[in-house]
Amino acid sequence: MFLKTIGMFKSRQAAKQACDEGLVMLNGIKAKPSKEIKPGDVIVLNLKFRKKVIKVLSIPPKNLSRKDRDKYFQLLEDVELKPQDEPGFWELLEGEEV
Repeated sequence: MFLKTIGMFKSRQAAKQACDEGLVMLNGIKAKPSKEIKPGDVIVLNLKFRKKVIKVLSIPPKNLSRKDRDKYFQLLEDVELKPQDEPGFWELLEGEEV
């Protein structure tokens, strides 16, 4: 999986779970774990304390060294999220019922 290969997630399972919970958007649409990624695609990761927007530059081989990861994507946005005063804000991000 692309997100695991470039180091956005520590495991394929974590990347799959984020997709299943609707925390990953691909070109403005909720991403499915099996969706094929191609150069030019824009991925939005809505994580608990961060929102990251990346543009796919090219598709990496299966194994990458850490120093080579940034050759395959461009970080467009990296925003730290702050808790809101509204109850249930973090639970909604985590996909839990309020």
